[in-house]
Amino acid sequence: AVGSRIVLSSSLLSFTDGDGGPEMTRFKWVNKSRSVLPARLEHYQNPGSPLSHFSQDDVNKGRVMVSHLGGTSEEKFSLHFQVTDGEGALVPFNMSVVPYRGVLLLIHNKRLSSEYHKQIAITPAQLLAATSFDNQEPRPPVTYTVVSHPRSGVLALKSRGSDQLLELTSFTQADINASRIVFLHNSSRSVSRDSFSFRLSSGHLLLPALYTFNISITLPPVSIRPRLSVSSNQLFIAEGALQILPPNLIEVDLVPSSATGGPFEIIIKTPPAQTHVTILRSFVPIRGNRFLLSDMQTRRVQFVHDDSEEIHLPIAFCVAA
Repeated sequence: AVGSRIVLSSSLLSFTDGDGGPEMTRFKWVNKSRSVLPARLEHYQNPGSPLSHFSQDDVNKGRVMVSHLGGTSEEKFSLHFQVTDGEGALVPFNMSVVPYRGVLLLIHNKRLSSEYHKQIAITPAQLLAATSFDNQEPRPPVTYTVVSHPRSGVLALKSRGSDQLLELTSFTQADINASRIVFLHNSSRSVSRDSFSFRLSSGHLLLPALYTFNISITLPPVSIRPRLSVSSNQLFIAEGALQILPPNLIEVDLVPSSATGGPFEIIIKTPPAQTHVTILRSFVPIRGNRFLLSDMQTRRVQFVHDDSEEIHLPIAFCVAA
């Protein structure tokens, strides 16, 4: 789009000689135009600075952008490259660029107020972005890519037609409009202000700025003591299989007392033999016997059976704050 940036991907620019790896395939940008081009190459982490050399590995990992410098011209132009694998001669390579007019704007970015130990949906009144494209229907969705996550809770996607929550790394404006993006507080009493950062994109439009969405948490005026209850006294699992703990298996009520609060941590006091529990951290399973209540509510706690022939495996939980 005129005046915007697009990240080069391997679907747009890919070159291989079938020998060396992508880090060995090098591109050199050569300006053969007699006039000043309305675009330049830039590094994703250093927008505004021209880039003349990069590798196929840089392209594959989304590090290279084409930045249109604006103006009124929408004429087609070409980017010229020389490509080498580090051993052979340079090979010329051309890429055609067709500008079109499009605008991506962040309209609302207002603080979200959350309550202690609650989940709350982010609405368009707090977070809203929109696009304007010439001659492009349907318009591509506005996408928020999460760069850093909240410390005192989980940013989650509510499944369609259910209350199931899924950890996310990106979401769309349509998800926000449908009240599907929620912040789930993990009952931490040490943080009253939190945030997450994100980048905005829509189709080929990419805003290079890193935005911050702020969250304020209302903490209880008195200390609390958690009280645990289990909704079911049995869990069925096939021999040698893996079972995700149901989000509502364990519930915690708050009881005022002189005790201190904190993130509600569920502890497996008596783990049965031939089994273990894994918790997904950034989608990587980590073995352990402790997890946060919010981990279970976002379906990140897995009960793994280790091929024993036991029919009944007793297990006990307790809660700490």
